[in-house]
Amino acid sequence: AFVLGARDSGAEMLAGALLAGNGTCGGPLRLFDDDARYAAGLGRAITSLWRGRNASACVRVMDTTAYLHSRWAPLRLRAALAEAVRLVVVLREPADRATRHWRALRLAASKRGEAAHRPGRKLGEAGGSGDPRLRYVGSRGSRAHAGESSGTSQVVETFPRLSLGGTELAARSERPSPPHANVTLLRRARAEIKDIGRCLEQRIAARTAGGEPADATAALVAGPGRVVPPLLASEPSAEDWRFCTTTQCNWLECLVGTGLYAPQLRGWLASFSPEQMLLLEASQLSVEPLRVASVVEAFLAVPPLDAAGMSRAETALGRAAYQGKQVLADLHAFYAPHNRDVRRLFDALAPPGAWQHAPWLQKPAGSA
Repeated sequence: AFVLGARDSGAEMLAGALLAGNGTCGGPLRLFDDDARYAAGLGRAITSLWRGRNASACVRVMDTTAYLHSRWAPLRLRAALAEAVRLVVVLREPADRATRHWRALRLAASKRGEAAHRPGRKLGEAGGSGDPRLRYVGSRGSRAHAGESSGTSQVVETFPRLSLGGTELAARSERPSPPHANVTLLRRARAEIKDIGRCLEQRIAARTAGGEPADATAALVAGPGRVVPPLLASEPSAEDWRFCTTTQCNWLECLVGTGLYAPQLRGWLASFSPEQMLLLEASQLSVEPLRVASVVEAFLAVPPLDAAGMSRAETALGRAAYQGKQVLADLHAFYAPHNRDVRRLFDALAPPGAWQHAPWLQKPAGSA
């Protein structure tokens, strides 16, 4: 089973409850979105997971990596496990998720400090590669990452440059770079809103003018019990989302783009049937923990969960740190039209529950 979710979306609370004993072993394996681990194979990942454990106590394995935004994980998972896959997706109100993620990035940056980018530091130090021939020789930040506008023709590079035996090469990083010290959330959010919004508008307009079908994967996502609603002509497809987040905010570094949930869900539903996916909204973990526990237990066929502990963990998080009225207004305005498609997917795929009353998933006044 896989517990998906965008970073800081609330999936961590459910994952903690699922991994609290009862024969379930796992964690963020990072297997299906990492080339080296994926090439090494599933068996090696499981063996590594069991190292130091009593393997006989592991009745089932659960991967809690935040794969939702991954470009490669859906197809790799389908190729490796196909119909055995069960996906649990937890989504948090996207403006709240963005402010939480920004706070997490700033905290991580403050802990690492300038030492993380000190010229000449061996990658083998503090979590590096261990190869003494590899040394940082500098780093270049993207315009989007610095809060400035980036054009669609510019593919930015923000990863460190490496020197291997005198040959310079670009490093492939699994983590987004920390935010620049003088960049505010408002500045960063506005840059992404402008660039991603313009990119999506151009993609949708070109597709509509060319008479292309709104959703080329519609035939792949219809299940025997539940049917995914077709993509409307005004909504971005999974391919639109991948293109725009890659070119406008360097994908892994996207703060705002990660909260565009609908195209990401549709990307997964191009590889898996609706019956293999369970949608949950983060507030459900604290508002109706017993119901969530019951639904998850039935969906994954796992022993009873600690619903009370899950609820306490989510409640303890509270709301994200206040970031100012203007940035929240900008984020809410940007996400509002995209959240309508998320609501349509919840209506079609999620069991009834408290998500139906979540403010960000409410239908606009006067709509059908």
